[in-house]
Amino acid sequence: MPFGPVYFTGDPRRHTTFRLTTPDGVDLLGRQWPATHPRAILCYLHGMGDHSGTFAALGERLAAAGITCYAHDHRGLGGSAGPRGDVRSLDTLLADASLVLCRARAEHPTLPPFIAGLSLGGALALRLAAREPRVAGVIALAPWLRLRHPPSLGMTAWVLWSLLVRPARRIASPFPLSWTTDNPEALAAIQADPRWLRVFTARFYWASLRSSRRLWAELKTVRVPSLFIGAGEDRVVDDRAIRKGFGLVPCPDKTYRQIAGAWHNLVVDSRREEVAAAVREWVQVRLERLTRPEWEA
Repeated sequence: MPFGPVYFTGDPRRHTTFRLTTPDGVDLLGRQWPATHPRAILCYLHGMGDHSGTFAALGERLAAAGITCYAHDHRGLGGSAGPRGDVRSLDTLLADASLVLCRARAEHPTLPPFIAGLSLGGALALRLAAREPRVAGVIALAPWLRLRHPPSLGMTAWVLWSLLVRPARRIASPFPLSWTTDNPEALAAIQADPRWLRVFTARFYWASLRSSRRLWAELKTVRVPSLFIGAGEDRVVDDRAIRKGFGLVPCPDKTYRQIAGAWHNLVVDSRREEVAAAVREWVQVRLERLTRPEWEA
């Protein structure tokens, strides 16, 4: 599938959009990739500055394998309402994701639900799995447990100072988009996409740091089947931290897999077919092992 506006918007013939209103009145944009004969549902959480449209290729492939997929734009990103790139706590994003998960469950009450996420969304997916034990599994794609190259002391000081005097001050991302994918066509499409955000408030960065610290403790409470997928050439997140976090998950049904040669953004990477196959095969194995509605237990 080519990159460009159609890819990032998602093929309207293969997915539908929906709207949800959060308890605090924020309008969220969501997408659904319906399977003809669904065997499971999957809720996907996108990364920092990203939006649900980039999941189109994987969503379509998983739907073809019998997995109905849902994804939404985080508040303040993509087509969702809210202050752009600004949130006081990532727990708010977790609550939004839980709302989408509830919708998916209500529409498919007999199907096992899975949670997946990329980068910051991967970290959020793991946190959500710790809070939602009645899911069939969690899939963390290059989850943001720790950056490979920490922000400079200057940027760190600027964020902390801004928190004191102007929390809504907007600060550019600490890493360039060119680090996220080796596919020039994908990179060009991302750079031209007006919905892709690269500037965030100091408050957002602080909320992200607090969420990362909480994740390390919450990993020890993730008791659902877990799949961690790392990118072999990741320049954004530290794969050593991903492996360490994987080791903390107490559930014995867990798998770590690395996609050799892949860069950080696994859903648009040139090796995304391999990523889709890994997710599809892992979910199918989980479905074969389910002997009763364990997600309802």
